[in-house]
Amino acid sequence: MNKLSEKVLSFSLRNGILYLLLGLIYYFLVPGTAEIKTVMFIVSIEVLAILLSGLAVYTYTNINFFRYLNEGDDGKLNSVERHAVLEVIAKIFLGVHILVGLSIVGIYAIIPN
Repeated sequence: MNKLSEKVLSFSLRNGILYLLLGLIYYFLVPGTAEIKTVMFIVSIEVLAILLSGLAVYTYTNINFFRYLNEGDDGKLNSVERHAVLEVIAKIFLGVHILVGLSIVGIYAIIPN
């Protein structure tokens, strides 16, 4: 298997479940029960937040200066540097979820009933 097909397969496996969930959410949004719609809406917003977090982490970690700043001159990650990288990734996920949540609150505050 060449590198491109491995990357495509890895991307498909990693994000396939999210796309499947998103498709199921929109398929099941048809029922009229308010509780089911609410649960599906929450799940769809969470899927959106996970997708945005994944995109942010992918974009942020593939910038060359990020690696150089964390690896230093030796080009290797020690335990402290590895912890710093994981902490940054965790804060990216947390920040994206907070922003998505605040966006939803803002939408509900703006839209009149």
